[in-house]
Amino acid sequence: MVGLLQLPNELLFVILQELDILSFLRCMQVCQALHSTVGSSSLLQYRKYLVLFGMKDGPPGTEGTFTRLDKLKTYQDSWHDFNWSSKQTFPLRDVQLWELAGGILAFTYPKTLFTFIQLPSVHRGIEQKEWYVEVDSKLDVADFSMDISNDLLVLLVKGDDDTGEGTLFKVHLLSLSTGKPHPDALSPVLDFRHDEVDNEWTYETRIFGQHFAVMFSMDDKLVIWNWQNGDFLQERNCILSFTFLTESLVLISQIRGTVQHGSSLELIIVDINDNKESRCTLELPEPHGLFDLSIHSESFCRRSDDVPFSTSLDDRLIVIFYTLFDSHPEDEAVYVLFVPLSTILSVLEQENDYHTWESWGPKGSRMLQHNCHADVWPWVCYVHGLKAALYDKDTKEVRILDFNQPALKYDLAKRERPGLDYLTEESVITGAFMESVHTSLGVRVRTGKLPVDPTTAVMFSEDSLLVVCHGDESDSEQEEMVVFSF
Repeated sequence: MVGLLQLPNELLFVILQELDILSFLRCMQVCQALHSTVGSSSLLQYRKYLVLFGMKDGPPGTEGTFTRLDKLKTYQDSWHDFNWSSKQTFPLRDVQLWELAGGILAFTYPKTLFTFIQLPSVHRGIEQKEWYVEVDSKLDVADFSMDISNDLLVLLVKGDDDTGEGTLFKVHLLSLSTGKPHPDALSPVLDFRHDEVDNEWTYETRIFGQHFAVMFSMDDKLVIWNWQNGDFLQERNCILSFTFLTESLVLISQIRGTVQHGSSLELIIVDINDNKESRCTLELPEPHGLFDLSIHSESFCRRSDDVPFSTSLDDRLIVIFYTLFDSHPEDEAVYVLFVPLSTILSVLEQENDYHTWESWGPKGSRMLQHNCHADVWPWVCYVHGLKAALYDKDTKEVRILDFNQPALKYDLAKRERPGLDYLTEESVITGAFMESVHTSLGVRVRTGKLPVDPTTAVMFSEDSLLVVCHGDESDSEQEEMVVFSF
């Protein structure tokens, strides 16, 4: 019988390419000969580092594997060392709305003039590009979302309501590149009448594939459309927050029951195409007293550039923010629950449709207390892939948390990444919740400082860190956004 090491290297490379990443990494540790064999192949090295860095290969191009490997390592080293390649500053004093999605930063000045900026990346070969879209000045734009993968710009507009009952909203579906009606939308404008009168509401608007959703703050109403064919798919009330999990699944948070008769805080997985109440329910830790809760995640939105590599979205981070209120505003406390999408989807494979916190949360998530400006986190886009960027307002440090589990295990075995902190021990939160919260999902943490002060919050995209600076309250002209691109 021919042993593995007796095979020609060409055949051995083919076999190793078929292994999953954990088996591949274990194979490297079997003996020095296999380790050397893998190290001699730029293709196998490239495949290894793609997984360890949470990336996926781009489309075929003129660059060879060795060149891509070198660019990938340089790109990751620049993030690890906080060694950005460019820095830009954008004044915010005249900006009314802004959005960050798919590496595109958008501003409105005023609400009918949109400026779009494709953020650059030296290492991935993306040049900065700017363009402008002007919409009808009569439109009262309340909020907007964008999806570069579908060239889609969605405007939530407050319309004229002659009845005097409730508020009429119109959803305008436009091309992100031209501002004209989107060619894939059967109806370029969708109508929705809300029962309440709009008075300084806030909104959560999100796009995922062919679906668009908006949540209204007045009564926590969630509505979902298929923006391509115009079908109205779902309307749900009493929602704390929501995010898309997949093309067809939405995650919503709700409080079930009453204080008098017992209540529970839950995550509910809903199938957009099914009118059932829920497909699956996951119990969440419930805080003492008053609290607010918001779910953040990055929808699948990828620019179509011919880049050598990009973030893998096979798994991504769902982040749940708790703000706990005491009798004094200064006593507000913020807790962050980090949950990989894979943790949530794994419960769908089980037979029961209700899952207690103890059955899914302690090993599949990580809860941390966070020292941030609690009044800004709801609108800050700080999640990308399996990473999150958080700003500590006291230490003035940025922490990038990476929940890539193969990379964590590899680092712990090899100790190849000095400068990272590894959180693998169990975290225990006591006092703030009805019961102590135990979580143990491993995470790598990179901490650093940015040359910007004062900082209110940090935003995060595939190629950039964006710092929001509100400056001195007495001087609004100090408001600005600083973009560090890698």
